Amino acid sequence: MSRLVRAVATRTRRAARAVASHSADAVLAARRARWDRAGRLGVPDDVWPATQDSPGPTAPLGNRLMPLPPARGLSRWLGTDTGNRNDGGDRSSALLAVYLTPTGPTPGNDGCFASGDAVALLAGRAARRVSHRAAADAADPAEAGRGPHTVVVVADGTAGDVAQALREAGAHRGCLILDDPGSERRAALLSLCAAVAVPAGTDHLRSPWAREAGAAGVALLTHTAPAPLPCDLGLPSERRVAGRVARHALVNADPTVLEPVPGPLPERPRSSGLVVGTERRRVVLAGHDLKFAQGLIEHLRGEGHEVRLDQWAGHERHDPRLSRDLAGWADAVLCEWALGNAVWYARHVPDRTRLTVRLHLQEAATGFPARVRADRFDAAVFVSEHLRRQVVRDFTWPAARSLVVPNAVTIPETTDHAAGPECRFRLGLVGIVPSRKGLHTALDVLHRLRSIDGRYTLSIKGRRPSEYPWMADRPAERDYFRDQFARIEDDPLLGAAVDFEPFGPDMDAWFSRIGVALSTSDFESFHFTLPDGAAHGVLPRSLSWPGADLLYPLGWLAPDAVTLAESIREATHDSTRWQAEATQARQLVIQRFAADRVLPELADVVLGRPRPEDRP
Repeated sequence: MSRLVRAVATRTRRAARAVASHSADAVLAARRARWDRAGRLGVPDDVWPATQDSPGPTAPLGNRLMPLPPARGLSRWLGTDTGNRNDGGDRSSALLAVYLTPTGPTPGNDGCFASGDAVALLAGRAARRVSHRAAADAADPAEAGRGPHTVVVVADGTAGDVAQALREAGAHRGCLILDDPGSERRAALLSLCAAVAVPAGTDHLRSPWAREAGAAGVALLTHTAPAPLPCDLGLPSERRVAGRVARHALVNADPTVLEPVPGPLPERPRSSGLVVGTERRRVVLAGHDLKFAQGLIEHLRGEGHEVRLDQWAGHERHDPRLSRDLAGWADAVLCEWALGNAVWYARHVPDRTRLTVRLHLQEAATGFPARVRADRFDAAVFVSEHLRRQVVRDFTWPAARSLVVPNAVTIPETTDHAAGPECRFRLGLVGIVPSRKGLHTALDVLHRLRSIDGRYTLSIKGRRPSEYPWMADRPAERDYFRDQFARIEDDPLLGAAVDFEPFGPDMDAWFSRIGVALSTSDFESFHFTLPDGAAHGVLPRSLSWPGADLLYPLGWLAPDAVTLAESIREATHDSTRWQAEATQARQLVIQRFAADRVLPELADVVLGRPRPEDRP
C-alpha cells in the first residue's frame, strides 16, 4: 500500500509541475507577442538576470566570459528555446550578432560598424529565423517567424533611434535591437549566437568586442560595410569548430583571459554544524551512482568519521523512510549528483545538519537544479569552473556558496609501458557513446596520422552502442554510429588500425599499452581520461572543448582535428620528446588532481572545516 501511495504522490507532483510549466509558458508567450509587436526593442530584465558572479560592466576580460551553453531564460524569451544544454559549442541557432557605434571602425579596431550602415547591413537578411532548419522552415511557413536572426547591439544608448531607422526602411523584421547591456549580459547574449560580425581588418586581439566573442567560443565573421550581412553562416558543426578556433587563438595569444576575476565573499553557511579540529562526525552520502565518491568514503572513514550510504535506485527513486531516518541521524549530508536526491534532502534535512550538493555534468541539462532549494544547502561543489558558472547563471544558485573541487585522480606508483617507446603510436579513446564523444573526430585524426605514418593505431575501450538499451529509442544516434562503423570498414587506412576492447576495470593494463590518451568530445565537464591517462604516463591530447582550457594546459589542446593530429605527430615523432612531455603531464596531474590532495579538500567542504586557503 505504501508503494502505491508513493507512486500516486509522485505522479501528482509531476502533474502539478507540468501544469505550472505550461502556465508559465503561456504567460511568457503572451508577453513575447506584445514585445514582438513593439519591434523587439530591448529585453525585459526579469527574463535576463545578470548572475551573482557579475563583477560589473567595466570589469576586465576574465574567465567570467565562459564558453557557456545558451542562457536558458534569454533563449526562451527569444523563442529559440531547445531546453537545457551542456554544449557551450553548439551554435545551431544561426543567430548573428553585430555591434554598432555612431562612428564605426576606429583606429583602435573596436570591432564595431557605423550606426549609419545599419539599414544597409540588414537589408539582405531574411526576415525569419536562419538556422540549420532553414529548409524545414521554408516548407512550413508557420515556423518561419520564430525567433530573431540578427542581434543588433548599440554602444551609445541610441537603440531606439536605430530601431526607428530600420523600421522605416522595412529592415527591422527578425532583428533584436538593444543598448549595450554590460559585460555579464553581453556574455549571455554571445552564448546564443552562431557568429559575431566584425569589420574587415579588425585586430581580433585588440578589439574588445572580438575578444569577448572569442572568449565565449563564438565564430568571428569578417565583413565589409555597407554590404548586407550574409544569411548563410555555414553548418552548425563548422561554426562549432570556428568558435573553438577563435577562443584557442585568443587564449594562446593572451593567457591572461583565463585569470579568475575575484568573486563575491563567502556567505554564512545555513547550518551551524561545523566540524572543529578532529571531531568525529556522522556523514551520509546519498545518490544513485556513488562511483566517483568511493575515494571520499574511504577517506572519511579513515579519519574516523561514521559514514552511511543512502543508495537511490534512480534519479528520483528511493526509500523515503530510510532517507528520512538518515537525514535525522546525520551531522553532514553529501548529495552526490544534483538530481532528485538533492531536491529531497534540501527539503527534509534538519537545520542543524550541514548539506553539500556535488554536481558533475548531466544535471545541468535537466530540470533538477531548478527544483533544489538553494537556501537549504551550505555548499555546492562543482568539478569544473565552466560548469559552476553555467548553473549559477541558469538556476540562480548562490555564487558565494559554490566552489570548484576537481575529480580526484589516483596516481599509480609506476608507469611501465608494455610495448616500450613504440606504444607512443597507439591512441587510446575511452568511451564513444553518446555521439558527442566524437568518434568521427577520432577517426579523422587517425586517418590524417596514418596518411603520414602507418604505425599509428587507435584502441577504443568501453561499451559498444548496441550495449545501451536506450539506443533503440534514438534513431539519430544509431545512424551516426552505423556511419562511423561503416567508415572504419570501408577506409583502407582505418580498417586494420582500429580495435575495440570491452568495458572493464582493467584500466592500468590498458593504459600500459597506450601512448596517447585522446579526448575528441564536443563538450565535457572534466573528462577523466585526460588526467587519468597522464597519471599513467600517457601523453594527453584533446579537442579544446568548451572549458577545457580552464582545467588543462594549452599544450594538451587543439581546436580541430587537423591541429590535433599535428600536435600528436610532433609530440610522438621522437620517443625522447614523447617521454618528456608525458612525464611533465604526469607531474602536473600530481600537483592539481592527485587524490591525496583533492580528497582532503572535498572532505573539508562536506564537514564544514575551513579549507587551507581559508585558514589564517
